Amino acid sequence: MNGLYAFDVTVWGKDTDEAQLEAAVLGATATLAMHLPDGSSRNVHGSVAEPSLSLEQHASLCCEISAAPERTADALARYRVSPAQKQAADRHYAERFAREPSLREAWQRAFDTYRDWWTESARRRL
Repeated sequence: MNGLYAFDVTVWGKDTDEAQLEAAVLGATATLAMHLPDGSSRNVHGSVAEPSLSLEQHASLCCEISAAPERTADALARYRVSPAQKQAADRHYAERFAREPSLREAWQRAFDTYRDWWTESARRRL
C-alpha cells in the first residue's frame, strides 16, 4: 500500500476542555493498527496533525471548487491536498465553526474576498 492517507482520530475524555484536549493531542505520536482483508495486520506510525490548509486556504479552495466543480482535481493538486485531506479539513473547520461562530465569519469573509478576486480576474481575461 503506497499513498497518502488521512484518518479520523476519536478521543474520549471526561470533564475535559475541548481546546485543551486538542492542544494536547496535536503533535502527539500515534500508531494506527490496520487489519487487512488477507487477515494480516500492519501498524502505521505517525503524528496527529492539524489540517494542512489554513482557514484562508480552505476558504479559497472551497471557492474554486464551487466556481468550477469539474476542475476539482486540478484545484486539489494546486493546493497539494488529497480528497481525503480536503474532507478532513472540511470536518475540522465545521467542528471549529460550531464552537467559534466568529471563525465561521472570518472564513466567509475570506471566501467572499477570493470569490470577488476570482470574478474580477475572469472578467479581465474576457
